[in-house]
Amino acid sequence: MHWHGAPKTLRKAGRSVTLGALVRPAMASQSLFTDKEITDMKYPMVIGLVAATALMAGCRKDAEAPQLDLSSLESKVSYAVGVSVGRNIKNADFDVDQASFKAGLDDALAGAELKVSEEDAQKAFEEFSKQQQEKEEARIAAEAAASAEKSAAFLAEYAQREGVTKTESGLMYKVITAAEGKKPTESDVVTVHYKGTLVDGTEFDSSYTRGQPANFPVGAVIPGWVEAIQLMPVGSKWEVVIPAGLAYGESGAPPSIPPQAALVFEIELLGIGPAPAPEANTNVGQ
Repeated sequence: MHWHGAPKTLRKAGRSVTLGALVRPAMASQSLFTDKEITDMKYPMVIGLVAATALMAGCRKDAEAPQLDLSSLESKVSYAVGVSVGRNIKNADFDVDQASFKAGLDDALAGAELKVSEEDAQKAFEEFSKQQQEKEEARIAAEAAASAEKSAAFLAEYAQREGVTKTESGLMYKVITAAEGKKPTESDVVTVHYKGTLVDGTEFDSSYTRGQPANFPVGAVIPGWVEAIQLMPVGSKWEVVIPAGLAYGESGAPPSIPPQAALVFEIELLGIGPAPAPEANTNVGQ
C-alpha cells in the first residue's frame, strides 16, 4: 500500500510509514470519479451537468421526480457524473443562484452573447476560491485551538496519574505489562500490536481490530513512536501518551486526527527482527 498524503514527519529516505487509518480516505464520502477523470471529460458536458444538477436540486422541489432509464452506458455515465459534480457543489459550501445558473446554460447552448465576460468570470472564480480558502483556514485554526486546549488539559491530568513516567521530550508512558527483553534501536524493524485514540477516547486505528500485528522500521514513524519503541523491552506492553509536537503537530492527519492533537497509544512490542521481504507487509496499519 502506498501512503498518499502522509505527513512529512513520517517520511524518511524516500519512504513513509504511518499508523493505519491516518491516511486512509473515508470511502463513503468519495466521488464516483476522481478530479482528473472529471477534468479529462469534455468541458461543456461537465458545465452542463453542473447546471442541470443545481437546477434539479431547486426547480424540481415540488415536481414529481422523472422516471429514469439507466440501462444504457451513456445514461449510467451521465448519472455518475451528475452525482459526482453534485457532491462537489455540496462539499464546496456554495449556494447556487439557480436563475443565474440557468441563464448561463441557456446562453451557452444558444450561442448568445454572454452576460458575464470570460475575464470577469475568471476574476469571480478567483475571488470565490480565495473566500473558500479563508473560510477553510479559519475552520482549521478554530479546530486547532480547541484541540490544543483539550490536549493540554489531558496532558496535565495524565502527568499526575500513578505510575506515569515523563521523558525530557514530554512523552509520557505507563507500563501495563513489564518485560526484560531486548530493546530495539532506531535501525531495527519491529513487530507490534497497538491501538491509537484521541484524548477523548475516540479510536482512530488498531492492529487488534484488524487481527494482524504491524511490522515496520523504528525510524520510519512519528517521533513519539520512535522514542517510545526504543525504551520498550520485547514482551512489554505500555500505554504511551504523545504530545502533538511529537505526533502530527499543527497539520494533524485528516480526517482522523485534528491539528495540535495529543495521542494515546496502547503498544505491545512483540519482537525485533530483520527487514521483511519486499512482498511482505511493511506498512503500519495495513
